[in-house]
Amino acid sequence: MSEEFKDQLLTHAKKAIARVDRAQNEEATKQFLIIPFFQLLGYDPLDPDEIIPEADASFSDKFKNRVDYAICKEQEPVIPIQFIDVPMPRQPPPTTGSR
Repeated sequence: MSEEFKDQLLTHAKKAIARVDRAQNEEATKQFLIIPFFQLLGYDPLDPDEIIPEADASFSDKFKNRVDYAICKEQEPVIPIQFIDVPMPRQPPPTTGSR
């Protein structure tokens, strides 16, 4: 992995952490977190030859219905992307002291 990509990934991770509280629904999650990640990976999320939203997942053994996105190779879906809301803790968990 190149140093440039590592730096870009770290920058994206910091932005994602800063934005996660504002991603309070599926559409916001897509716009603030998922689409920028596709762009970081070099995909054009507006190009249907690269990314298909709400894709049929019959190409995947794991996902039989639909997935949020499919990443394509040579205009064929090859990677299913399904995401869910995962609540992030607002504070680190308390530490337990020895008694």
